[in-house]
Amino acid sequence: MQIWLEQGLCHHHYLETVAAMKLWTRAQTFLGMSMELSGAMGSRTKFQTKPTAQLLLNTTHGQFPIGSADPKTLPQGLELNDDTRLETIEFADEQNAHELSGMEQATIMNMCANVKNTNPMHGITNEEMAPYVQRVLSQPIVWGVQ
Repeated sequence: MQIWLEQGLCHHHYLETVAAMKLWTRAQTFLGMSMELSGAMGSRTKFQTKPTAQLLLNTTHGQFPIGSADPKTLPQGLELNDDTRLETIEFADEQNAHELSGMEQATIMNMCANVKNTNPMHGITNEEMAPYVQRVLSQPIVWGVQ
């Protein structure tokens, strides 16, 4: 599975998006995981009175065991301390944020790279990539992925 992820990154580097996506999908199938972009009601700002639709990445855990890492050895996220935006999106309903293995997180980041490669450089592309990154950063396990 790791070789499929690495080969996909090589194809991604040379902008061969179809070949990269085939390899990453094969790795995702081997892991037994699934991911889907969907929407959920939530708020992004401190002053937002009613929740609005926010992009969310729904994932299912595959068959591989989840490792644990010492939190002291992993990079820590910086607090933005913005007077308007929240640090993370606060969803109105409880989201099923089960833990993922390091390989599943790497697969999510590869799929995020595919979104970047297949869409134009635009603010909407960044918004579409954000749920992938937020999903991985919410559970730091592997230093290389973080």
